[in-house]
Order: sequence, then C-alpha cells, then structure tokens
Amino acid sequence: MSVAIVSDSTHYLPADALAGHELHTIPLWLVENGEATREDRIGDWTELYRALRAGERSLSTSQPSVGEFLELYEPLLAAGRDIVSVHITSGMSGTIETARQAREEALKAHPDRTIEVVDSGSTAGGLAFVVAAAIKASEDGKSAADIAATCDATSRQMHVRFGLDTLDYLRRGGRVGRAQGLLGSTLQIRPILKLDGGPGAVNETVEKIRTSSKMRQRLLRFFDEWAAEGAESWAVMHIMVPDVVDEFLAAGRNVFGTEPLFICEAGPVVGAHTGPGMVGVGAAPSEFVGVGSFGKA
Repeated sequence: MSVAIVSDSTHYLPADALAGHELHTIPLWLVENGEATREDRIGDWTELYRALRAGERSLSTSQPSVGEFLELYEPLLAAGRDIVSVHITSGMSGTIETARQAREEALKAHPDRTIEVVDSGSTAGGLAFVVAAAIKASEDGKSAADIAATCDATSRQMHVRFGLDTLDYLRRGGRVGRAQGLLGSTLQIRPILKLDGGPGAVNETVEKIRTSSKMRQRLLRFFDEWAAEGAESWAVMHIMVPDVVDEFLAAGRNVFGTEPLFICEAGPVVGAHTGPGMVGVGAAPSEFVGVGSFGKA
C-alpha cells in the first residue's frame, strides 16, 4: 500500500490537478473578531478580498490543532499506511510543530508505523511543488523516508518568486521576514520576494520595482533564467488576477515548451498576508515533480 501524503490547505493545488491523485488536506483557519473559520469553508473569496482591499475587514490566521491532525492521521495509520506530512514553512507558521506533536501522539498507538513530517520552506506555489514531489514519489512506490528526502531536495532546489502590489498586508500580519527593510521606504514600490531555499525559509526581498507592469515583466524573465539553468517544470501562482495569469502562461509555454505543472490561486490564509494582486512564478527539477500538467508529459 502506498505511503499516504498529507498537507495543509495552503498548498492550493486545484482540484483538476489533483484528479487521479491521492492527497489528504488539513485546513488552516482564518480568524476575524475572535471567530475562527476553516479555510475550506470560506465561501466567496472575491468578496473577502474586496473587503480586505477596502479596509472593511481585518483577518488573522491560525494553525490546525493537534487533535485535528490526529483525526486525519489515525485512520491512515489504522489502515496500515505510513504517512509523509508536508507543510507550510516553519518560518511563517507553527503548523509543522503541531504536526510533529501529533506524530508523537499518533505513534504511541501505532509504533510499527512511520510518520515523516516535512518543512516545505514555502507556501502556496512553493508548497505545491513539494507536495507534487511527495505525491509522485509515493506513486513511484518509494518509502516514507525516501519521500521525505525527495521533498527536502525539492524544497532546496526549487525557485519561487512573487510580486506584491503592497507590503501593507505582510506588515499587518507580521510575515515580512527579510523584507523588513522595505517598510521604512517612502517609495511606492512593487517588491519581488522569494520564498524558497529549504526548511524554515521566510520572505526575502529580491528586487524593488516602481510599477506593477515592470514587476510583472521582471517576473517573466525568471522563466528564461531558470530554463537556462536546466529547470523543466514550471508553475504560475496568483491572487485574483486571472488576466495576468494568461500572459504568464503564454510566456511559460513559449520558454519551456510544456504546460505548467499547475496554476495555483492562493486562498485567504495566504491572501490575508499578501493581499489581492499577488502574482508569482516558480520552477523545480522535473526529476522530482515530472513535466507538464501535474507531472504528466
């Protein structure tokens, strides 16, 4: 029986990409005025993002509990399966620490089983790359330990770059990371940040650009750079900018000659910290994730 892959809801892999694949997802939570709602139960993302942009709502986020993890892990372990649990970077969330606590509890009742907990070093599109690598390795029949090693290699070798219309949302949520120095700037900049490089990674400024159009042009040039380095699998991520996605998809297909591994629209847990208008690109070695639409040539 294959190793079960678990992740949290910030992977944002779309349902059509996951068709035919097995993935168990544990939701993170949105908190507003002391009331918590699971991310998968947020109805209208469009209205939520409109209200955020207008300053009508203020959101924070929260990780799943140990009990929620145990509810997910227990049936898989009872069915005789090992687990690889892949999560949002520990540099931005305590989710992975909660998963580790749940692992210790779960293995008391199932000492003959294995749970590998993996820090993806990213979220949204970056986490999606690592999850895709885990799923592929599981489907290839690898052990839990080997899948975890593949995830770690993917996390360290993938590229994730994204641009924001404003740093205000990162500032509000305390997720600025190494972009902290930008907050004192009086310039109306459109920063490009990275979120890759292995476990515990945090947002890090790559470039400071003055306009949205130039920011997007710069993001597109990363495709050429990564293809020249030998990356073969690519992806696009965004929040509420589908018109921009079409431009990015055309550019990616032209550079790589393949379909994207996935198109990732980030949901409210990530959106609460980046705001609407985020757009990003990513690439990863095909040996880990495959080529084309979710690893299919």
